[in-house]
Amino acid sequence: MAEDESLRARGRDAVRRIAGTVSSAQRRITGQELGQMVAEFSETYSQVLLGIHQDLDAVGRRIADAEGELGAFRANTASRLADVEGELASLRSGIELRLADMRRDSAALASAAAHPSQRTVRQSLLLATGALALSVIAIGVTLWSAV
Repeated sequence: MAEDESLRARGRDAVRRIAGTVSSAQRRITGQELGQMVAEFSETYSQVLLGIHQDLDAVGRRIADAEGELGAFRANTASRLADVEGELASLRSGIELRLADMRRDSAALASAAAHPSQRTVRQSLLLATGALALSVIAIGVTLWSAV
């Protein structure tokens, strides 16, 4: 009896294996397995593409924000540059007036003094040139710190 039951169990296992093989063959023949694989593939890559699309939208928004900030920065920079250009023009005209005054004073000193020594005139010119150079440097430093 034990042999009969063992034989029956092996027979059942064999029938189940054959049924599984036939079922697998049937799914392959009918395309059911292929259809399931295509559905899984489609679902997976649909999710991937949806994620990529969302990432691209986010990057597009970040680019638009950055372009807006860049436009505001350009406008601010242009405004500040115009202010600095106006200040430079004003300083240039002031420096030109001071140079003209210094030249006139230098000429007046040279001709007005009865017997001025060459040394005194040179010292005056050097002092005036030094004062001019210091004022130009001070103006440059002021403008540099303002920008």
